[in-house]
Amino acid sequence: SGGGPSAPPTTAPGPAVDRTVTGVGSVLIIDDSGSMRWNDPSNQRAQASKAFLTASDATDGTGIVKFTGSAVELSAFRRISTGSADLKSALSGLKSDGGTDIGAGVAGGCSTLQASPTAKNFGVLFTDGDGDYNDEAECFASRKRPLFIFGLGSEPDDQLLTDIARSTGGEYRNLADVKNLVCEF
Repeated sequence: SGGGPSAPPTTAPGPAVDRTVTGVGSVLIIDDSGSMRWNDPSNQRAQASKAFLTASDATDGTGIVKFTGSAVELSAFRRISTGSADLKSALSGLKSDGGTDIGAGVAGGCSTLQASPTAKNFGVLFTDGDGDYNDEAECFASRKRPLFIFGLGSEPDDQLLTDIARSTGGEYRNLADVKNLVCEF
């Protein structure tokens, strides 16, 4: 009695895949918490991200995610050579405010990277390394996507960041003097 057959569940469409990306896929995951005001006061993480975009191959693709207490996609995954201006413009969305949920940033970055059509993919994480984390890097590890992490400021949680990077096959580097980030990166 009552209604007819139930409608099948609907699912949201996945991210659009840019098939023109044939090189390497990446995602830039950027800590934008309030503590970045003193751990990166001159916003070197944005400058390093712009340097990364400039140095990338014309066939590479990337997306950009920032995180505080949650993750926000600043730019969907796209080919760098045709989307460079939009990608660089997205970096102006950094405000350094709020809490730090490293796990949310990593999960958001993995989600953004799902749009990459290439076999070679990785993530780059810029953080002062003190925040929530609950094994969200498993998304990178299970897909064999390394996560390269740069710890910024005076007191990053080196052990946590090393463990996260190693779990994905990536590397961690402590850059206490963020003034050298662009050169080091």
